[in-house]
Amino acid sequence: MNDYVEISCNPRKDRERKFAFIQKLLEDFGPDVYINKTVRPELNLLQSFLDIEKLSNNIYQFPFLSFKKKSDLLDELSILPKQVKVANSPSQLEVDILINWGFGRKMHIEFHEEQHRKLSDARTKYVYTPEGHKIPVPRFVQRFLRDIWKFKNLEGFKIVWWDWFQENPNTNLKTVLASKQKEFHKANKFSFSDLLGNY
Repeated sequence: MNDYVEISCNPRKDRERKFAFIQKLLEDFGPDVYINKTVRPELNLLQSFLDIEKLSNNIYQFPFLSFKKKSDLLDELSILPKQVKVANSPSQLEVDILINWGFGRKMHIEFHEEQHRKLSDARTKYVYTPEGHKIPVPRFVQRFLRDIWKFKNLEGFKIVWWDWFQENPNTNLKTVLASKQKEFHKANKFSFSDLLGNY
């Protein structure tokens, strides 16, 4: 008997590459139910904080970031407290796709485009102290920390990079995503799974 499959996401047609990925995913999974809504994490998960010192050590040793990107990241992380909270409320955080199977199994999926790798958006955004106080940071730092938090905390988390998907447009996403692999990326490119190997 096939598993019951329910997919929740909120595709935007103006994000063409992500929209194409979601359409392919819906085609390959053929869900029993599709819910058009924004996916948010559960409130209790937000009490899981990031260890900034440990993360900085991983970045320092990571080969797939340029010297400038490493320096920019490490400079910004050096002024943060030892532990950081990425959001105070689920309304501050989105996840691209949630797949629910029967028996309570979940898969959270993020489709990553260039901005998750460029680390260059300097607009002021916020992360938080464990007590919930705002800390201003550049947008690229906020996005980077949110990506790491999702990788570490969301059940059945997967990342699909846009350039991997461009090279594999006909792959069956249901089959691929069912594997134990957490991230689908091109060889010798930045990936969170490589960065966070011993985090």
